[in-house]
Amino acid sequence: MKQPKWVLALIIAAGALAASAEASADSDPIRLSVNGTLVESGTTPIAVKGSVLVPLRTAAEALGASIEWQSGSRTVVLSKWATRAALTAGSDEAKIVRWTTLSEAVKLGTTPKLIDGRMYVPIRFLSDTFGYVVYYSSGTVYIRDPISPAQQETLASGSLVEARKLVLTASRISRSDVEPLDGRATGESFGTYRLFPEDEALRYLVLSEDCITYWEYQDGFMVATWTARVGEAEVGIRNFLNGSWTEERGSKPDLEAQSYYYYLQEYSMDTYTEASGRLSSDGTMTSAAYNLDVGGSPVYQAEMLYANSGEVRAEKIGVGR
Repeated sequence: MKQPKWVLALIIAAGALAASAEASADSDPIRLSVNGTLVESGTTPIAVKGSVLVPLRTAAEALGASIEWQSGSRTVVLSKWATRAALTAGSDEAKIVRWTTLSEAVKLGTTPKLIDGRMYVPIRFLSDTFGYVVYYSSGTVYIRDPISPAQQETLASGSLVEARKLVLTASRISRSDVEPLDGRATGESFGTYRLFPEDEALRYLVLSEDCITYWEYQDGFMVATWTARVGEAEVGIRNFLNGSWTEERGSKPDLEAQSYYYYLQEYSMDTYTEASGRLSSDGTMTSAAYNLDVGGSPVYQAEMLYANSGEVRAEKIGVGR
């Protein structure tokens, strides 16, 4: 049936309005949020064939990373901690170098773009390479540290017990700014000691095999900044307390003679041991909680403690960026 002219005019007008609205929605700029703060910048993320790319310099500066532009090859090198990532405009392969020895080529889901002299990279790359949480929602690209705001609050102002338990279990937030040593074990047992300076949760030492490594909280991650070879188990602990070690790497932490809270996990054949207590500055270890499991059956069980008697939280480093 033939439509009246006024009806056809309405249909055409409605179609034009819909097309205009769709074009407006597509042209809306994508916002960038880093750790809950909208980044004010002259450049914004872009959408390319269903993928979102972020301006690398803007994201890097917000995350505390450094970048180097190599104009000859149209390559940008992104560096943070002891990790360097090289991306080339138009190439779907990135080169990742960790420390000085570990190198790998990584395929990218979306090719980096060079637009008006600025490099844009897929947001997933930042997550896969540096451990950040990234996602896109309602017109905004979100990049944040791997621990949640609630966990950040625990680290900032939670109890000593809560903060230490979080640090001990959140392995996904561990990064290294120092090349690790190859551990050497002489016995059949494998034990790991974690030593927290008295009253603190945001920095600690890990003695594994014959190597000790210092970790501290930095910008949403626990970062290794120093390591050395000291010896195994209690011998290694005494050597560390006495300042006796070899093959030192990184910057030695400023840890004055003091007491520590220690947490031990040890495996030997079918035996598992878990213990915690106080390590005095003279090397004396006093156990406060102890668990023993043989062949999968508990022999002795006690509630594990994550703070020694009399400890009151007093951090030497902060949580904020």
